[in-house]
Amino acid sequence: MKKILVYPYNEDFTAIVRNRTQNTVDSEFYLIAPKGSVKIKKDASFVDGLEQTGIYVTDDILSVISIVDEFWLIENDFIISFEKYLELIMQINEFKKKIVILKKFTKNEKEEITAINKGIEFTESKNLIKNSITYALSVPIIAVAGLGENTSKFDIQLMISKELSERHYKISHIGTKPYCEAFDFHSFPEKIFEEPIKDSEQIRNFRLFIQNICEEENPDIILLGIPLGILPLNDYVQNEYGTIMFKITNAISIDFLILSLYYEEYYNEKYIIEIQNLLKYRFNTELNVLSLNNVKVCWNSLKESKNDDNAYMRIPYEKLTATCENYQKNSLDIKNLLDKKTMSLVIDDIISELKYNAKINVF
Repeated sequence: MKKILVYPYNEDFTAIVRNRTQNTVDSEFYLIAPKGSVKIKKDASFVDGLEQTGIYVTDDILSVISIVDEFWLIENDFIISFEKYLELIMQINEFKKKIVILKKFTKNEKEEITAINKGIEFTESKNLIKNSITYALSVPIIAVAGLGENTSKFDIQLMISKELSERHYKISHIGTKPYCEAFDFHSFPEKIFEEPIKDSEQIRNFRLFIQNICEEENPDIILLGIPLGILPLNDYVQNEYGTIMFKITNAISIDFLILSLYYEEYYNEKYIIEIQNLLKYRFNTELNVLSLNNVKVCWNSLKESKNDDNAYMRIPYEKLTATCENYQKNSLDIKNLLDKKTMSLVIDDIISELKYNAKINVF
């Protein structure tokens, strides 16, 4: 098991830390935050309010650098100058540790970094589009979408992948975080949808991307994390108006869809029917499972930045559990997929659904 120092630790990395014993992860993490951060001396779960990880955050890189195998510089929301990053990389390089860059830098900045050590590794999405012929896909696809960002989609993906792998299914996972390649699965190919080509070509290229994963890896199941949200939240947080979901569902058919909701105690049957109809008629996809997240949107504070601390509030995990139980008592099938027992039951449902509708083999 590799020992990895992660800097600067933030919420986006918590799902990986919590699922660190999973086969695709299987690493021991040391988490470092910038000096003065409120995360210091707290469990890593402090940032998302979910199950404790048993790993505490520190601000002292030098105290652990000698015992780790690798140093990972990750994407973050901290205001840190490139000069500070460069200074840190030079300092770490003196310890002869493998340095992996998961943060985006410009071409010129990368050149400055590799001038320090040509062996520094930049983890980027692989280009898996190798042919130009589309054909019918035979591998079933499980997709995890959300009303927006901050809906624990990646946690749910990792839990699904772990459960299915333990049941001996071979999974090809396309995740919603930019560092998935560091764990030998795929990051969502954002570049396909950023290219200056018409929408039909973007849709075609995404289908080719999925086809090539099937050809290269021969999986039993594709697990797809869908970025952003299925619709705008307001005039400021638009989630690209749901166009990513629209293009994906024109490129491929989803066999089992999980939608993660923001925390709310007042969802009702009418709202669920509206969501089902939206997915069915706009995205040609049936909804299989609704999952409640522990993030509540503070609508009056939601501004242009989706990372505005005032716009989202973490609900205690115990309250999330109680709210889901209350929904079940009132015959509203909204689940807590962050609960391992609930997830295990949903995996049973996934296998049953795919067995009869997607014709997968069941072990």
